[in-house]
Amino acid sequence: MSEHKKENNNETSIEIDTSSVRRTQEGKKTDIEDLLKELSQDTNSETEKVKKQNTKSSKTNKSTQAVSSESFNMNADTVIRYHREIYSILDFFSTEEVENGVKIIKNDNTVEYKKIDEELVRARMEKAGFLEFVKGYSQFNYFGGERNFIIPCIISKKKGLMDISIDKNSNPKYLKGLEPKIPFTLLGQFIAVAKMLGRLNLEVLGEFYFNYDTNEYMLHIPFQQVNDFWCLSKEEPGEFKRKMLIENGQSVELVCEIHSHHSLLARPSSLDDQSERVPSMFYVIVGETDKERPDVFVRTFTPNGIHVEKRLEDVFIADDFCDEKFETLPRFKAKWIEIVR
Repeated sequence: MSEHKKENNNETSIEIDTSSVRRTQEGKKTDIEDLLKELSQDTNSETEKVKKQNTKSSKTNKSTQAVSSESFNMNADTVIRYHREIYSILDFFSTEEVENGVKIIKNDNTVEYKKIDEELVRARMEKAGFLEFVKGYSQFNYFGGERNFIIPCIISKKKGLMDISIDKNSNPKYLKGLEPKIPFTLLGQFIAVAKMLGRLNLEVLGEFYFNYDTNEYMLHIPFQQVNDFWCLSKEEPGEFKRKMLIENGQSVELVCEIHSHHSLLARPSSLDDQSERVPSMFYVIVGETDKERPDVFVRTFTPNGIHVEKRLEDVFIADDFCDEKFETLPRFKAKWIEIVR
């Protein structure tokens, strides 16, 4: 039986493992171990399989690692891969800018040429109409060598129920819903995880991706830290997207973020309002997970800078809502959930 424990400023961080859990708080060990059995899809007989997968993952980490923005060694052949579309870098920069840098006129009217970097690419794409690439909420990863491409991704920020905030200026008729819609079965799988962690008054985060190669949605439970009042993805921005492309050859895009408020109301807090500000992204909150039918709140963020509440059926195929028992879990490793208290 293994134990993972970190001490930081009187906070205790316990990493859930698929084989064991230990906590310093008395009376919680049995509850967590019971919860762990429900969360984990891995059995003891699969231990060797998991070890092989971990070994394979560690070998591919270097090959999938993006070059930092300081090493953007782009040329006229560099492309940007986004939503399965391939854009030439020359769609956003001139050949002269790619070769010599972007002309910058300083306050004293002197001129300098700045090499194209991550922020310049982001700003040019946002100006060209990609409004979701908000500064501070998006990241651009460059892969050099023979690949020579850039992958933009959205940054998942800290979410939580700290205090409830309702945007009274929301206009529910402002935007249409998501097309194609996410199958309710995937929402049900997340609710199953949220209900289980809700037994410990813990939040949890999930991400819905659209796979352009299979034309299907995927629910991804990222490696994350969870607390009574917040949850935070600890994966690098775009990590799942990069792995799907490089290891599986499939193009996926994040279209919806979802998190839970355990037994409390499914209403956005001020922290949620700060973190959920990517235009055209959909955001979902699941609350009152202690009830048979949890509360679900759906909204999006407009280019005008306001949150707009949506109906459940605007984003999800809700045909099976009344029949869903929330007993089917997505496949993920329980060790990806790290409790921080």
